[in-house]
Amino acid sequence: MTREEAKKEIYKAFEPAFANYIITALEEGATVSDRCEDAKMEKHTDRQIYDGCIYLMQKMVDYFQEYLEYLGYDLDKLDEDERFAVEVSNMEIVRWLFLINTGNSGGCSTIDFCEKLGVDPYKSVKFEFDWYEEE
Repeated sequence: MTREEAKKEIYKAFEPAFANYIITALEEGATVSDRCEDAKMEKHTDRQIYDGCIYLMQKMVDYFQEYLEYLGYDLDKLDEDERFAVEVSNMEIVRWLFLINTGNSGGCSTIDFCEKLGVDPYKSVKFEFDWYEEE
């Protein structure tokens, strides 16, 4: 692979700013892992990633609600069983986030990972529209 082809591959794999950083590191003779360690990149814990995912999924539901309201749907007139809601088990969330495409995406390892995170593997998280009931 030529130098230019390698640069193109790096730009395909990473965001532009980080790709530039990697290319500069390689041209200076450092390894990519050396430069990453030098940068002391802050990482989130697995629990922070899990919590961030839950937040993001609820945020997407909120955006969906706003979009339907923008289109003119009167969501307050829907019966309770017609309201949008999705339940996703903690096991599914953990499998998607941490174990997908690994050899550890079976039931036991997923349960173990849930317990490591401090979430109940047998419970679900419900994502639904916010309902502002007037009293």
